[in-house]
Amino acid sequence: MLLAGALTAVGVSAVPSLTAEALSYLLAGLVLFLAVIRWATTRRRMIGVWGGLVAVGLVLVVLAPFGMELVSSNKLIPLPDVYTSLSGRMPAFINTNVLAGALVMLWPIALSAPRLGGHRVGDWLLRILAWSSAALMVATIVITQSRGAYLSIVVEAVLLLGLRWPKSVLIILPLILILAVVVVNTIGWETILDELTTGSATSGLDQRIEIWSRALYAVQDFPFTGVGLGTFEQVMAVLYPLFLNPAGTVPHAHNLFLQVAVDLGLPGLVAYLSILGLVFSMAFSSYRTLRSRRDFALSGLCAGGIVALVGMCAHGLVDATSWGRIKLAFIPWVLIALLTALYRLTDEPARASNG
Repeated sequence: MLLAGALTAVGVSAVPSLTAEALSYLLAGLVLFLAVIRWATTRRRMIGVWGGLVAVGLVLVVLAPFGMELVSSNKLIPLPDVYTSLSGRMPAFINTNVLAGALVMLWPIALSAPRLGGHRVGDWLLRILAWSSAALMVATIVITQSRGAYLSIVVEAVLLLGLRWPKSVLIILPLILILAVVVVNTIGWETILDELTTGSATSGLDQRIEIWSRALYAVQDFPFTGVGLGTFEQVMAVLYPLFLNPAGTVPHAHNLFLQVAVDLGLPGLVAYLSILGLVFSMAFSSYRTLRSRRDFALSGLCAGGIVALVGMCAHGLVDATSWGRIKLAFIPWVLIALLTALYRLTDEPARASNG
């Protein structure tokens, strides 16, 4: 249904060239999904998929200083002059929110390094490399100044602790709630929401609400087909002009789920949510089974995948960097494929015994 909605979007698009570009990224993600599903049929190959994702994250970390366009007006944390002097050395800029959105999905995967099995020294070397990679990714997220990514990291960290060490949540959650109450009482909800919704294209909650309202108008007017993949900015300019946001600065709905609905209509959104719901159901089932078998290597990888997709959804509440005309939009599909492959591998012994 998702692919049918995407193909329909080509027919209804007002700018077919942009829709074709967005569709090519979606198809690339789906092709990678099928390739990983067919290839990752053994533990060793799943470790290979894990390594590929970590390698993507490290490449982004290396390119970040040279490719990020750091917006000084939106800085929360002062950056070293050495780092900022490198900014913009690449021919094309890497959008900071897109970079943060990708790394939000990749650092939990890096942290969940699977064991090689039978190689104790190799296992420790792999863990050190993986944990160092995860630390570099988190540090890069901090440098991006992406508020939505900061929130996602907190959600991911709590969930990861809850999955790996359930009893720790009984201590951590009350502390987080107490800290949240203190912060809200000290700073105020309005200031917090303004900071969370400030980014490279928007500078506060009012601008973000305006964008969301225009996206809702588009969904109301085109509920079955959407306006066409990748045409948000062009359609908004003609049918739903923005007043608080400068023209040409808002390429998407700044909400993953609203963006899917705008692009593909409500049937496409239902299909997308169904995919996520099915994947989460399979992933949690796999995780419980692997834990019961004391297979901590694959259960850790499964936990990392779950946390990564939850992080994508959390970041997706205030941005849409994993969908549409985004070159890194293939990452969620690889994660979905990895979790599906884990489910198939976990379910094989049960099917064999029933057969």
